[in-house]
Amino acid sequence: MVEIIASDFELTVVAQKEENYFLADKKNVFFYFVFFQKKGYYNEVKQFYIHRFELADWLNKVINKKVENDLNLASGLVSLSFQTNGEDKILSIQYDEIAFEVNLVETDFGKQLLSDVSILDKIESESIKKAFKKKIISAVVDEYDVNKNYTLSDTTLRAAAFELKSSKTKKTWQRTSYFYDLLKMELQDTVKMNKYLASELMMGLEIVVGKTECNCSNDGCFFDMLNTAYTTFFKEEDLVTDGKLDEEKAGIQLAKIWKELTPKQRVVLNFLDDRFGNTPLINLYLLTPNTNVQEYIFKMTYPYQPDSEDDLFVRKIASWVEFFSR
Repeated sequence: MVEIIASDFELTVVAQKEENYFLADKKNVFFYFVFFQKKGYYNEVKQFYIHRFELADWLNKVINKKVENDLNLASGLVSLSFQTNGEDKILSIQYDEIAFEVNLVETDFGKQLLSDVSILDKIESESIKKAFKKKIISAVVDEYDVNKNYTLSDTTLRAAAFELKSSKTKKTWQRTSYFYDLLKMELQDTVKMNKYLASELMMGLEIVVGKTECNCSNDGCFFDMLNTAYTTFFKEEDLVTDGKLDEEKAGIQLAKIWKELTPKQRVVLNFLDDRFGNTPLINLYLLTPNTNVQEYIFKMTYPYQPDSEDDLFVRKIASWVEFFSR
């Protein structure tokens, strides 16, 4: 069965523990992780996109003893730890209380990780140079303005530099990277709101206004997430006229919320609206204090087959947003 999973997902089996398997491979600037487990009478497949920069950055620091030896990923569902054993470098990848040990020196997956660490080492040397920031931002904006205060963080600049090196050329990066799209949107941020967002908001509000729960018993039900976003950002008395949801009032409230968001948060909503065309209320859930991105991914991919193009598209977009939002 695991051979079929490896073929369907175009991955390699990296480690095995009894009847549980960890499969992984590079997919552009992500590592694609799949965990295949036998649970009694059924099989379970869980999949995650992890940005290669995030892994390389942590691994580089933990090897050089700059951070603690733990990394939690995918809303805490996946955790990593690292240890050395003589010349060997051992990475432990844990999911669902099952730890898979991978020798980074001897396995192809491990060599890929160490290669990424080497890329990051070169970037670290370049990042101390004065021209570094200008070089990276110039790859994003049409024309670099020496008088403008570009507010991208050091981590963001290093992540962009990592993608640039991994993509080989600037044109390839710009053509293939959603991170490039997100950064460009952030640098061009405006408080002017897409006029369609307000009308699209109504699709979500109509589900939750005046309700406290949903009894549909459908595992793919969006109600809880919509309601979390709704109660976080809106007050019902600001949205209702004569006991009915008022679209004009909803638009006014969304405009107020929009102005109070950070540029990065506005980018997230615009980016997701552009890619998914869904109600901004479900995407506002990703901006709530205790958001669970994996829950968002689960609900968004619920109608799709696990290895379908639609499923993978949703996972990639949500994973980009999760990485960008940090």
